[in-house]
Amino acid sequence: MDKGAHFHQCDFQVHTPRDRRWVGQEFITDEERKNYSQALIKACRDKKIQAIAITDHHDMFFAKYIRQEAIEETDENGLLIPEQERIIVFPGIELTLSVPCQAIIIFDADFPDDMFSLVLTALAITVSDPTDSRTIKTIRQPIRTIMEIKENLDKHEYLRGKYIIFPNLSESGNSTLLRSGFAAEYKSMPCVGGYVDGDLSQHGRGNTEIIEGRNKEYGNKKIAIFQTSDNRREDHADLGKNTTWVKWAKPTAEALRQACLADKSRLTQKFPHLPQSYITEISVSNSKFLGPLNLKFNRQLNTLIGGRGTGKSSILEYLRWALCDENPISMNDDETIDYQSKREKLIKNTLLDLKSNIQVGFIKNDVKHTVRRFDSGNDLLLKIGEGEFEKATIEQICSILPIQSYSQKQLSSVSVKKEQLLHFIQKPVQEKINRIDRDRKDLEQKIRQAYGNRERLKTLNKDKEKITKDITSLLEQSENLKKKITGLLKDDDITIRQKSSIDREKLICQQWKDDLGSINNSISELAFKFSNHPKDVESVELVNKELVNSLLSDLILAYKKSKQAIDSASNILEQVLKSDSTITEKFKKINDAHDIFDQSYIQAKERSAIHQSTLTEIESIDEKIKVLQLERSSIETKLEPLKMAGDQFDELFDQWFEHGEYINKILLEQCNELTTLSDGMIRATLLTNNNFSNVLEVFQGVIKGSNVRISKVEDIVSSVRESDNIFEKWRYVLRELESIISYEGVKSESEYSKLINLKSYFSNQDIQKVSNKIKPQDWINIALTPIESFPKFEYKSREQEYIPFEDASAGQQATALLWVLLNQGGPPLIIDQPEDDLDSQIIIKIVEQIWKAKLNRQLIFSSHNANLVVNGDAELVVCCDYRTAGEQSSGHIKIEGAIDIPEVREEITKVMEGGQEAFKLRKDKYGF
Repeated sequence: MDKGAHFHQCDFQVHTPRDRRWVGQEFITDEERKNYSQALIKACRDKKIQAIAITDHHDMFFAKYIRQEAIEETDENGLLIPEQERIIVFPGIELTLSVPCQAIIIFDADFPDDMFSLVLTALAITVSDPTDSRTIKTIRQPIRTIMEIKENLDKHEYLRGKYIIFPNLSESGNSTLLRSGFAAEYKSMPCVGGYVDGDLSQHGRGNTEIIEGRNKEYGNKKIAIFQTSDNRREDHADLGKNTTWVKWAKPTAEALRQACLADKSRLTQKFPHLPQSYITEISVSNSKFLGPLNLKFNRQLNTLIGGRGTGKSSILEYLRWALCDENPISMNDDETIDYQSKREKLIKNTLLDLKSNIQVGFIKNDVKHTVRRFDSGNDLLLKIGEGEFEKATIEQICSILPIQSYSQKQLSSVSVKKEQLLHFIQKPVQEKINRIDRDRKDLEQKIRQAYGNRERLKTLNKDKEKITKDITSLLEQSENLKKKITGLLKDDDITIRQKSSIDREKLICQQWKDDLGSINNSISELAFKFSNHPKDVESVELVNKELVNSLLSDLILAYKKSKQAIDSASNILEQVLKSDSTITEKFKKINDAHDIFDQSYIQAKERSAIHQSTLTEIESIDEKIKVLQLERSSIETKLEPLKMAGDQFDELFDQWFEHGEYINKILLEQCNELTTLSDGMIRATLLTNNNFSNVLEVFQGVIKGSNVRISKVEDIVSSVRESDNIFEKWRYVLRELESIISYEGVKSESEYSKLINLKSYFSNQDIQKVSNKIKPQDWINIALTPIESFPKFEYKSREQEYIPFEDASAGQQATALLWVLLNQGGPPLIIDQPEDDLDSQIIIKIVEQIWKAKLNRQLIFSSHNANLVVNGDAELVVCCDYRTAGEQSSGHIKIEGAIDIPEVREEITKVMEGGQEAFKLRKDKYGF
């Protein structure tokens, strides 16, 4: 786990058997108290409570027992619970004051046992006898203000900074500070938090306005609230009924104070919503500048701080490189850095010679992924869950583990290229876009195949038509030649005239025989398929087990019956194909009959010597007919599966255009979403199908050399772009273009007249040239070239007035884009110094967006601006420094933690611009 701040479910008012209103048996001996403490820790574990405060009235005795049991807790295997997973026990005390109100004091979780008595002494509390089962009767302490409590405790150095005071701020009762007449006490108290007995929803409108800082009489003093269970039962029935989730790095009073100061970020009464996709760690085997590096990231806001050149940007670039984020903005002007080249140079200069690798952990929907990339750059390994490392591609890493990232000053460069605006629009739905791209490639392949089948169908039909005409001609020739043969014996005449019919009869019988064998093979393949279905579901954990199993039973029965029918058909054919079957015998008899006829024909031919040349010619023609009939039969066999090719192509082609419309719909939705997320700073509109450059390039390449002016193609495309329905218009153009693809070209005027769109720009001569030049493969290449849509960004310069986004200042652009990024959910967001282009007066507004953002996406920033870190309430602050003071040759990570850790606060104050002011702003904002 990282060293930053994490949420813990807390119940900060837990009483023990010493409480005078305890419900349950007494626990007096050490063994009994140990057993009770053990039971309490177990109850916390069962109820998923991660931290409790032991707050008996005017007594701290029991806390040491409970804290010890938390340390000694074991798991189901008898092993000690790891320290980071232990139940945290804060020692505390509940005070009944003369104000009159009650208050809870909570001390650091590691506050020493032997100092408990000093606390009671400092507060002038009479100590109850440790051997008693209950504390002495609670006497209202003669303390009239909460400030007095603080003053009494702060007199002792060993207590100063080790505690936090929470007054009772319940809706009603004799113990709450929200009773009428205590506005001045509320206003002056040195507290940033309070507690309620029970649920926070108990507050009415008036008290809600007070604690939210919207009541002037109460000093507009906002205060954080902890709801508590006030548990005092042996059966733990009330334990955890009303809890508060609190975020800290270390369980201290200071951490609770920081949580109160940033309650929107660090406190919640509901189960905290956290990003589901986040980077867990980066490990660099070795680096020339940073050396070996192992850094664990927090699930929410991570900030890398430190002097310039201490390695902050290097860490982020290593991270981006390992996760294959290779789509940075690269510009041509001299003032813009080529981010890709800069990163490649970093990898080459710091990793290559050391043969290093970078490993990144990434959790996505609770599944751990690990990427390992080697210095060569192309060698990538990916491990998913508990599986093994396997080779992966850059495309796979980008698809499975997407991130959104920007280098220094990169945000303000987004508007310069339309491709980058499109990338900005697409990134939040990148996984959906990736699926669409895969679908598009699959659809394109199917369309090309269907188009090829349709073209093949046309070619085969044309070939069949030609062969049929040839056969008709040859049959006529054969018949005419036979009429010239006269003076033959009657039987010879009949035999010679039957020759053509017998040849066709042989062909038909052979086809039948071939079909039997082909069908028998198909039946065998079908039988095999039915044998392997339905698929087994034993390894699947079924939710609707009964329904699924019932469906499976019906499927098995249906498949079984089908298999039986197939087996029956197979058996029939098997019998047919046997050497002694009736059909085989009939095939044999027909063959014998044909053989007898052939002998008769030879004899008849020999007896007709006078007509020998004519008969030879007839035989030659009949042989040609036979060959052509075989060829036509072969074509018909090939045509059989292609009969629906035309319909299939039309259906798929319709899907291609529907697919394009669907892509536009997604982009349009994203544009609208971006406009909303920018809070009106950006107006994003989709310029539908405004980029025909790829289509023009392909189209112009196809007709190159036809002597048709390129400008005419550009005019056609422009007319499509400007039409009301671009998809429909473009489709008409494509259909007309396809219609002129023929082997002879366009010839008749009636054909020209149908080309409404092409005729508007091409002359008949042009059309003829294109017809002669373009081939079916060229047409499908044009048709399947996507027409791209790009967003248009405008910046709101004033109410109802917008200017082109590129005309806005760098600060305005970066602010608007960062605002959007922080309002979007999605993959981890990595930005190197986001404040570089931000106007200083906007930082605090950005901070408020960060609070919301880190609930929905992981943020990893490097920064020199203390407000982003302090008032953004970074869950993890990574402090980078030079490895040797005064030398800038190498850096390292000096400290990791959150701002509730004093060393981290000190480092922020020392190295960050405006560090002191940021902490002062944090205090001033909350009146503390």
